[in-house]
Amino acid sequence: MTGLPPGRAGTPRATPTFVGRESELARILDRVGSEAVFLICGVAGIGKTELAIRAVEQIARLRDRNDLRTFTVALRPGMHVSHAIAQLRLACRLTGRPGTTTLEDALGPIVEQLEETSALVRLDDVHVLPDEDAGLLLGYFARHLHTARVVATSRREIPIPVECPAPCVTRLAPLGAADARRMVERLAETLGVTGLDAHEIVRRCGGSPFYIRHQVATLHHGRLPAGGDVLELSLRQLDADARDVLLRIAVVEVPLEPAAFASDIAGGEAAFNALINRFLVDVRDGLVKPHDLVRDTVLRTTPIEERRVVYRWAVKTHLARFEVDPVAHVMHGLEVLRLLRAAGDRDQQLAFMLAHQRVISRAGLDHLLLESLEELRGGAPEIDFAIDLARAHILLRQSQIADARALLEARAEDPLATSSPAYYALVSSVAMRSGDLGAVGVALRAALALATTGGTRRRLTLYLTDLHSIRGLGPLARSMLGTAELAGGATSDTGKVRWLRSRLINLIFDQQFIEAADTARAHRLAVAPRALDLDIQIAMLEVVALAELGEATAARALVDEVLVPAARSGALREKVVRFYVGRAALAEGDLSAARCELEAAHAYVVAHKDAVMTGIAGHFLGRALLANGHLMAAYEMFAESTNRGERAGFALAALGRVYMARTLVELGRSAEARPILDAVLASSLGGRARALAHRVMARVCAAGGDPGAARHQLGVAALLVAGDASAALELAMDRAELELVHGDVGLAIDDARRALEHYAARGARYDEARAALVLATGHAVAGGRADHVIAREALAHARRLAEAGGYEELMPRCIVVFAALEVASGRRAQAQAQLAAAVAMRYTSAGCDVALLTSALEGVPHPALTPAQRALLAALGLVTTGAAPVDLTVDLALGSITAANGTAIRGRPLLCKVMVTLIEADGRPAGPEALYRAVWESAEYHPLRHRNTLYAAINRLRGVLAELLPDRGELIVTGPTGWYLRTAVVTTRILTSSNASDA
Repeated sequence: MTGLPPGRAGTPRATPTFVGRESELARILDRVGSEAVFLICGVAGIGKTELAIRAVEQIARLRDRNDLRTFTVALRPGMHVSHAIAQLRLACRLTGRPGTTTLEDALGPIVEQLEETSALVRLDDVHVLPDEDAGLLLGYFARHLHTARVVATSRREIPIPVECPAPCVTRLAPLGAADARRMVERLAETLGVTGLDAHEIVRRCGGSPFYIRHQVATLHHGRLPAGGDVLELSLRQLDADARDVLLRIAVVEVPLEPAAFASDIAGGEAAFNALINRFLVDVRDGLVKPHDLVRDTVLRTTPIEERRVVYRWAVKTHLARFEVDPVAHVMHGLEVLRLLRAAGDRDQQLAFMLAHQRVISRAGLDHLLLESLEELRGGAPEIDFAIDLARAHILLRQSQIADARALLEARAEDPLATSSPAYYALVSSVAMRSGDLGAVGVALRAALALATTGGTRRRLTLYLTDLHSIRGLGPLARSMLGTAELAGGATSDTGKVRWLRSRLINLIFDQQFIEAADTARAHRLAVAPRALDLDIQIAMLEVVALAELGEATAARALVDEVLVPAARSGALREKVVRFYVGRAALAEGDLSAARCELEAAHAYVVAHKDAVMTGIAGHFLGRALLANGHLMAAYEMFAESTNRGERAGFALAALGRVYMARTLVELGRSAEARPILDAVLASSLGGRARALAHRVMARVCAAGGDPGAARHQLGVAALLVAGDASAALELAMDRAELELVHGDVGLAIDDARRALEHYAARGARYDEARAALVLATGHAVAGGRADHVIAREALAHARRLAEAGGYEELMPRCIVVFAALEVASGRRAQAQAQLAAAVAMRYTSAGCDVALLTSALEGVPHPALTPAQRALLAALGLVTTGAAPVDLTVDLALGSITAANGTAIRGRPLLCKVMVTLIEADGRPAGPEALYRAVWESAEYHPLRHRNTLYAAINRLRGVLAELLPDRGELIVTGPTGWYLRTAVVTTRILTSSNASDA
């Protein structure tokens, strides 16, 4: 194009259907004030010219001048630098010939003219010039232009002389998938067509705007564009060597380096360069990759006989790479299988697949064989049996348990199966994943009886070890793991990793999460950057351990750096990875993402009858729902997964019962939670899970107004998690909640501050928000001026996290604490407004939370409040509490116990003494010896003679209290060290004579 007259009329404009490149354009515009020359590089069809046009338009708008000169110099193949000079002179209206022979002297007058009007020059396709000439041209402009600007495009980066300023280079990659789909949609809208599959077009064309436009135009017109298929026509123009090289590139899907395609062809190097220059292929990261559209066109236009010859060449090429290191080059092995299938060499394909299926499985890629295996059935019975075992193994790894079970059951009577340890090993694995643990042991014993090699026996023994771990037989599992045969150095690397996996399963089911995380991490660091399937399974178990420890940042990093890339490479199914993504998100406090990922994983394993993963995914989905405040949905999910686990015999199924009880406490139904926890604590559940049961029981006691019992439960829990820092902090949070309203506020503040620092450092945002809220509450209760400042800061932090994370269950408490701070500062009206708005919004469906807000608003305790909530509101100064009515009066002189409604039990002096002793213990356990001495006033106590007397007296007193106060539940609790009265649930008065009292 020649120069244009002053102004903008006639200049090219950007295509409306062109999308993307916003960041590249922004970078150019940001630097237009300091740079003179901009070089946009990229392959043909990538959108260089469109970006250059856009850049010129935007620069012109920035300058906002009507007389601005903008023009284009378009170079074409065959042109020399003299042609560029001539076009530039013409555009600048310089007449005659240049008076000098050097490039620098010829460009001087041109630069003067460009500077005079601050012109904008678009210089297209400078790559057609020799590198030296193109470099001199751009370098001169970069050195001498001050107000004018040049935007150049090139299919390669131009080397600039070192003495010249470098241009501002923008390298264009293909459009991202989202932008490419947007381009398809805009083209479809412009052309007025519907029904285009944007995803399929992008899959075929990649991110090349040229290929996208070509494909959409072809689909729109129902025929090739005018002149036929442009790609097919251009391919016909290639010489024989270039066509041969391109066909080799087209049949290969696992990329190879350039030399692999051309080294044995006489003119191969020149042919390959011709393909590069025509931008039919691209070289990225040293590997050759064509666009799918080019590949499809080449294969469509090449006769099958020619393709078969090239398929066999490709088989030899990939096989040579695979045989060097099958594990490291497993993708080349998969490519051999694909090429043999494409060439129709069925026998070779089957032989190669069965010979190398274990290597492919180790890489976690054997699911890619499933379709081919099904196609290859129909041969000899032994071959079909081997294929069916391979298919069952793959289905098992995909969690498609129902399909694997059906496949194996169809072979149950086959003599080939009944004599195969591999068959019984698969039967045991399917039974375990189906939750039929009894059948697992039967199948494993059958497999062990048939095993003839040490490696097979070791593998089967590890399966048996896993069964013992899952059933809660940890010591037996550890004994088997500790044998020299399994733990010694005689086994292969694969055998050692299998042993390590079983060890980690044992640690996790024993709740030894610290050791599990450390062990898995040591293995990961030792084998990095290896990514075999077993290594990935170890990483999955590490994520579980880290998440249970609250190490949210570490768990997320491991998911992002190891598991997600493995899923993208095909080594893990997406749904399997989604469970671990959800588990990490739950640890982080990203509750929305956690629920989304865990629901997807749960739905997948439910559909495929994977009972083990259904129970595990269901349990953690319940925890996500609980944290989200969806309490009834959480309770139902816990109940379902727990019942499933208990039917199967999983040792940790009782943990689901603990979470059911915790959910009931959140729902304000603590009385229903107590018998569930009693049953759990009567079981053999141990470790962190048992500690959690005691912690939830502490909540039940606190909700029932029995802080002494709550402290006792927390003390027992502390003994169970001694040495576990993360569990100790969770316990400290429970203690802080209790002490806020029933004891030492200073201790609550210290515990909350330590927990806040811990959770913040580990990226556990939900726990961080909860700790910040407890800290704010503690300082609000403390009530000093400095306390109010700290409370507001901590509360603001808690609310930011709660609002960002959607932690609706924390919001009522946040609002209540805010209201307390406002009231303490003399701004009762603002507090009332916040509370009224919250009541109207009803943050949660939990009745007690609504009652909490309503009570704070009205200043009167709501009937639905728990004693702990009443105490919290009173401590915050939001409700007034008068003297509580006396429920029971104990008259020692008359030997009677009288209820407030006048009902009385008389003539029971001994029971009155027992009652008074329990009242005076003030919620602390009264031991048998102390109780006997106080009541019977005896200096002697012998357990064998006197304990039954005590039991009888306690049981009679329980009956009396149940008759007097039938709606209060069990008022005397039996603890490990004695009995205590739930003094916060029942108010009492002691009369020592008819006229004297002691409250």
